[in-house]
Amino acid sequence: MRIPFTRDFRHLAELKESDPNRYHDTLKALVDLEPDLLSDRQKILASPEVFEDSITGERKTNVEDIARSMAGMLVSPSTGQPLGYRNSETSRNILKGKYKAEIGIPNPAASGLGAPYMRVKNVDRWAGDAAAAAFVDPQSIDLVNAPTKLKRAAAMGKAASTGDGRAMLAANKRYEFTDEEVDQFLKLTTINGAGSASSVKTSGLDEGRKLEVIDPVTLKKVIDLDADSQKAFYRERSRNLIGDWLKSGGRALNDLDDELSIPGNAYQMEHNSPFSQSNALALAETPDNRVGFYERHVNSEKGDIETSQYYRMQRLAYLANQAGIPISGLKKGTSTEDSLNLMINTANPAVIYGDRRRKDAQDIYYPERTKVNNALVQQALSV
Repeated sequence: MRIPFTRDFRHLAELKESDPNRYHDTLKALVDLEPDLLSDRQKILASPEVFEDSITGERKTNVEDIARSMAGMLVSPSTGQPLGYRNSETSRNILKGKYKAEIGIPNPAASGLGAPYMRVKNVDRWAGDAAAAAFVDPQSIDLVNAPTKLKRAAAMGKAASTGDGRAMLAANKRYEFTDEEVDQFLKLTTINGAGSASSVKTSGLDEGRKLEVIDPVTLKKVIDLDADSQKAFYRERSRNLIGDWLKSGGRALNDLDDELSIPGNAYQMEHNSPFSQSNALALAETPDNRVGFYERHVNSEKGDIETSQYYRMQRLAYLANQAGIPISGLKKGTSTEDSLNLMINTANPAVIYGDRRRKDAQDIYYPERTKVNNALVQQALSV
């Protein structure tokens, strides 16, 4: 049965007091029937709007305010007045004096194809973006006079070029949060119905990895630790991941814009040095190697490639695009330089081989392409 839609919201205030559960259900039904009830701000939440005081521009001091803003507020399109939160308090939570902010709802699924994420496969969609240019060519940015967005992009690009996890975390950082504030946020929030800590505690660790992951403190497999030690490992992991994410302003790793990006399927935890290479050395789960949450298309494309190598692949894709050479994807070689050569020579071959099934087949040579390709690879390598 469809609920008749009305723009007269006066009854909601009374309903919130008399029957909070029915108020919650009615509010959700209104959104389903009239998506425009959500303002543009709620459709795509921006990090500064969630984390910063609108008057001072400073980070909100009350963690609960951040959680509530992140959960998204319904706004009356006629008056602009807030109607309540999408996940408004249920009577059970009111009786317990609790408020759980469901932060997994507000933002739609990420496109993963535009300038904020810079997937090599889609270089034609981001090569013309100024922030993307700053990311792949940080030396071109005037760090004194450039806009803040471009300076941040250049800093993130420079950090990614080194492959240093600590430098990447620092470049992505926007705010300070104490451990106590992180713990408070974890208690206040849920992601798609589950506690935030539970939602991220095994992010980046599939069933196979959970059997193999090594605790960098004890140097033992986590699965071989006693129950309390296993809980402590995952508790620290959740706090570390959410803490760094909050410090970044709730953004995806190396996101060049300010879009709020909620950990989950759309934004996936990334090991800076690939798990397959670093776990045997007990380095996979060090805090500096858990660098954040990549947009899922980028995470899938990067796979087990080292961050500094993937950065140079992005850089080559950009430089080739500027030269009119379309890079369509990654090629993996025995080294970074070999991979780049495979990519550029596939996109801009110096030799077109004739059909070997024909006796008169002839190869066509383009020696000038060799010079262009070599120059682009060297330029991509030098950061």
